[in-house]
Amino acid sequence: IDIVSKNSNVFISSENGNIEMKCNTVDITGDIKISGNITADGEVSTKGKKLSMHTHGGVMSGGSFTLPPK
Repeated sequence: IDIVSKNSNVFISSENGNIEMKCNTVDITGDIKISGNITADGEVSTKGKKLSMHTHGGVMSGGSFTLPPK
């Protein structure tokens, strides 16, 4: 693993392309940019709404669009 600090940025790279972190919590303050897919084994939520449980109103068959999640 290479850890490099340059111009107040920290770069972590791994020769085999994988980095694994094991801990109770990872707290990140700031924006996150991801190039690739995200896979989660647990619940995904935002602003108190669980992705697996959210609903949409105004659903009609055909070419209609839904309203934002409730």
